[in-house]
Amino acid sequence: MNLVADADTYASLLQHFARYFDACDRCDIDAVMQIMHEATVGVGETALSDPVVIREMYASRQPAPMPDGRRVTKHHVTNLQVEELDGGMLSATVYYFRLQPSDAGPVVAASGRLNEVVRPDGDRWQVVSHSIISDF
Repeated sequence: MNLVADADTYASLLQHFARYFDACDRCDIDAVMQIMHEATVGVGETALSDPVVIREMYASRQPAPMPDGRRVTKHHVTNLQVEELDGGMLSATVYYFRLQPSDAGPVVAASGRLNEVVRPDGDRWQVVSHSIISDF
């Protein structure tokens, strides 16, 4: 394994994942789709490549914020690992957990990992593949 130690790359990938999860928590499916442009999205054993199906999957899983703007979900990201791949691509993996409200206060509603294969594309990362791995 050839881990990348470049601080700018690491920081840029953290921002990439932060933008992704912010779009999810705002239920901004258009922003999610811009990030996932031309990506294959893996959910469990299923690989999705049709943008219409990917949009429907995100729209069905992300609750809209409340009328006053409060978000119903809050994703948190940690443990970014970056590995160099052939062809100038990188494999980037993060742990995540998703908080949701309950009568007793916030609860961890989901936890897992995201693994993406990305390549630089100007000032953004082009996502080649995006795998959602649910741990619980």
